[in-house]
Amino acid sequence: MEQQARYGVPIICTGVGADRLTDMVRDNPTRYGRTFRVMHRSSELADVTNAFIRDVLVGQLHLTRFAIMVEDDVWTKYLSDRWRVAVREAGGSVVFDDVFSSQTTDFAAMLSRVRAADAEYILDASSKVPSALYLKRWAEMKGPLIGAVPTGAGTRKYYDEIGPAGIGVNSVGTIPSEWNPLTTRAAKWHREYSSKYGDPEYTSAYSYDATYLLRDAIVRAGVTEPAALVKALEQSDHSGVVGRYQFGPDHHPRFGDGFRVINMVQYQFPDANGYRVVWPRERSTGEFLFPSWYAGPAKTNKSSR
Repeated sequence: MEQQARYGVPIICTGVGADRLTDMVRDNPTRYGRTFRVMHRSSELADVTNAFIRDVLVGQLHLTRFAIMVEDDVWTKYLSDRWRVAVREAGGSVVFDDVFSSQTTDFAAMLSRVRAADAEYILDASSKVPSALYLKRWAEMKGPLIGAVPTGAGTRKYYDEIGPAGIGVNSVGTIPSEWNPLTTRAAKWHREYSSKYGDPEYTSAYSYDATYLLRDAIVRAGVTEPAALVKALEQSDHSGVVGRYQFGPDHHPRFGDGFRVINMVQYQFPDANGYRVVWPRERSTGEFLFPSWYAGPAKTNKSSR
């Protein structure tokens, strides 16, 4: 951000989640007003996962005991802070709350502590640490229900690394595809991208949309001079594969119905495309599914409904 302010070159961020970046643009537009972001920010991930906690985990499954297990980073702090409030407001309690470093490779001890705390659900978040590291151990230990923002979940790579053992894991669904139809263009984009480049990363669709946002801004501005591009980007109204983009005064795109949305997906079938949207109800393509070995109170509660 400081270098961008120094050189005055517009930038479109496609892989950063911390809310602080948006705050910097809002609080000091003269210095940072050439920064735009197309990717979700942490508070949006929190809004989605908090609603999932309220509507599904507590409201439908009647879970009350939660564990928070996140990578030690700036963007995850936004999530864990909001999760504590959401769990409390929904009538539950946080019985385990800890961070792990980006160098962690063995999660047996942490997951044993989660189990000892008698947690019913694990809210997780990772980026630098592949979620496969702890989800493999979770499956071996047959741990509590799990899933919030695990990196890699929702991709072919996840299936290749976890396989059928990962059935029942929940995740924010930010990659547009046939099984996560964020827009009407999602399925076609995912097929064509995968056939040419392989498994998309969580930034792939955002980077694709950012390229066309920039292209459209250049066409409308008629020049590539920085100030003109900034003005053109501010006036964007672009329908991408992730959603519709209109930037606010803080240069963050609008979020919600009619613009960008994020679904909660669950890995339900033992194949690379075995995901289904389980929340929100109006966009769901499947019901919440329990791991085959799970026999906890949530399953009893749901089956009795």
